Amino acid sequence: MAEPSAHLKIATALYGSAVSAVQLVHADKRGHWPWEPGYRGVPGGQPVLGVATS
Repeated sequence: MAEPSAHLKIATALYGSAVSAVQLVHADKRGHWPWEPGYRGVPGGQPVLGVATS
């Protein structure tokens, strides 16, 4: 995640700005990822908190 403090407020409050994070995402039953057109995963969607990398 490019800016963990935007989403991990308690962790950054406890450990400071040195906190780093990786978001794990899952594909839907058809193999589509949340950033791809046609994604039909969990109700309400799955937020992507940054840029997808390989």
